[in-house]
Amino acid sequence: MSRRESRPEASRECVLRPQREQCSSCGKLMRGSYHNRRTVCTLTGLCRLTVVIRCCQNQACERYHVAYHPEEEGIWALPQAEFGLEIIALVGALRYSEHRSIPEIHQQLRLRGVQISERNVTHLVERYEELVALRVQKALDYLQAGDCLVVWKLDRLGRSLPHLIRIVEGFKKKGIAFKSLTEQMDTTTPHGEFFFGIFGSLAQYERALTKERIMAGLTAAKKRGKQGGRPRAISEEKVQAITEALNSGTSKAAICRTFNVKRTTLYDALRKTAEAISTPSLHLERA
Repeated sequence: MSRRESRPEASRECVLRPQREQCSSCGKLMRGSYHNRRTVCTLTGLCRLTVVIRCCQNQACERYHVAYHPEEEGIWALPQAEFGLEIIALVGALRYSEHRSIPEIHQQLRLRGVQISERNVTHLVERYEELVALRVQKALDYLQAGDCLVVWKLDRLGRSLPHLIRIVEGFKKKGIAFKSLTEQMDTTTPHGEFFFGIFGSLAQYERALTKERIMAGLTAAKKRGKQGGRPRAISEEKVQAITEALNSGTSKAAICRTFNVKRTTLYDALRKTAEAISTPSLHLERA
């Protein structure tokens, strides 16, 4: 979807320069090779960034002509991103702390003067989830047996109940303790160990509910006449007409030309029809 309104001009400009001047590999001076320009949308308006890129000029260095970006660039926005990190943080807070819907988040951003569509709000929610997942996974990989992870609230650790249950079950298998300050959950105490058992029961209950929902959905779909899997390449009406033509003596090559179907598709449709209705009159041998 294209932009429906013109994008306003940037209200301010900022030049970002790398703090490092010497190459990390050879130690020689890096020179400013070129500039990148990008516009980032922030809560205070659009900002035009001029990014100074340095490169090592030593041809013998392994980092010869490797771009070195300013350290501050990562604070503004993600690579190739239009919206700044502060907007992503606000979207995540509205979504998971205040449990706002996508239209409500979109309205809040518009009231703050941020020109954004609902589709981009959905994308920012996904980016927030990815960033949180990467940060949490980094912390989980660092933990070892005997360590204790402390969080302010349970919803800061998992995006949903099944996700949280999987994480807590992983802690139990690795021998990692867990504390939540808001819910006063501490697995180093008997009371917290009891909560661990509850989480295990919830996990089993969630799996059982998921299976029950799937089976109920499949049963309801069959009652509505729907079948799972890929849709049939040839409709039932066309198969019936093809069967009548075969029984009247028409060749398969003529049927393929008349009904505009491939020979392999015709054989497959006739085989499935024969298996479904067990009609011995269908002549399926390839002529």
